[in-house]
Amino acid sequence: MSRRGVDQGHAGAERQRPNLIANPVLSAGDQNLLRYFNTAAFARPAKGTPGNEANYAFTEPGTNNWDAAQFKNVVVKERLRVQFRLETYNTFHHTQFSGLDTTARFDAQGNQESARFGQAISTRNPRRLQLGLELSF
Repeated sequence: MSRRGVDQGHAGAERQRPNLIANPVLSAGDQNLLRYFNTAAFARPAKGTPGNEANYAFTEPGTNNWDAAQFKNVVVKERLRVQFRLETYNTFHHTQFSGLDTTARFDAQGNQESARFGQAISTRNPRRLQLGLELSF
């Protein structure tokens, strides 16, 4: 978890780590866009204490990225050549999530008040195509 801190309802005036009270890692079958990690595993620390959560309590989403390229060389004349290129990035168009909301926000009673906590909030680039033409003489 890339820790961003705990907001205890003081408009960001106080930042500290949350307390880790259970295992935050969910099995792959239990993870989804709205709940990537166990949000109930985090609790509000006592005011003025640092909290006990480690820097990396869980890992963020990985990548499944395939890039490909095709080239075709054509000889027009003895000294004139043309190369056609097609390059693709994220060829199979897998959706890849790159960010999670990892900021725990607690109210005065210690209840989690962030509706987005634990959700995927951003994605990496979609499939991209690039065409190229090179003339050599």
